[in-house]
Amino acid sequence: MLRNFRRTRRHPRKLWKGQVAEIQQLERRSLPAGTVLVTFASNAVTITGDNKDNGVSVDVAASGVITITGQNDTKISFLGVIHEGDDPITLPAPTAALGISVNLKGGNDDLDVDVGADLGTLPLKNLTVDSGDEEDDIIVVVNAGTTLNFADVVSISTGEGRDHLEVNINGIITI
Repeated sequence: MLRNFRRTRRHPRKLWKGQVAEIQQLERRSLPAGTVLVTFASNAVTITGDNKDNGVSVDVAASGVITITGQNDTKISFLGVIHEGDDPITLPAPTAALGISVNLKGGNDDLDVDVGADLGTLPLKNLTVDSGDEEDDIIVVVNAGTTLNFADVVSISTGEGRDHLEVNINGIITI
């Protein structure tokens, strides 16, 4: 047996007198920033980002102690623990020449590297930065009260995109 199904035409919903259409604001949505992975082995700090927007601050104090902080909602993953921006990680002073290697991959990335004054006899072995593509902002500040030696290599690559690179050197630097 075959039945006929008739489609009924839908009429637009009408407001009754006294009713007002209401628009509600949704909660604010923001895209999460990325997470960077930090490793520290053999006196070398390695920071690896993802393809999201990463913001990282690396501070090498005069004592050699290294503090790494997430900026702009970027999280830091170190030894399997996720650190929020207000929970930086602190690494001990290296026992030999320090190497810093940063690869932030894609995304609009911000990187601040601040090397403190008077690191004593410990040279900075290398500083390698690859910010990847997109629009990146890289600031490197070296405050050397005495001679600071870059024993091997200094390399900063910003990839494609409209990037900003600023290097401030205050003191005597030997490369």
